[in-house]
Amino acid sequence: MAVAARRVEERGVRGDLVCGLCGRTAARIEGSWGARFVPRTIRIADAEHEAAVRRLRCPHCRGYLTLDNHEEVYIPRGPLLDDHASLVPPPSPEGGG
Repeated sequence: MAVAARRVEERGVRGDLVCGLCGRTAARIEGSWGARFVPRTIRIADAEHEAAVRRLRCPHCRGYLTLDNHEEVYIPRGPLLDDHASLVPPPSPEGGG
């Protein structure tokens, strides 16, 4: 009997941090979806704007940044559940000459 292999998946959200005043996108974020959003990755458009984005302020006009253009994503985590071979480390290469 063949058993379908499946991955453990975690719900996540991906979106843009957009200024409510000027409409510019300051960063793109991705993180876990739950009672409390915890960003896993933050891609800031310009490295000089890091301090402003951490305070959720627009680096251009100092307006507030909000999550916009968000989408729900499923992030695969860990090995396939029914794939026992993926849990075993590969054999070490044999030296020889």
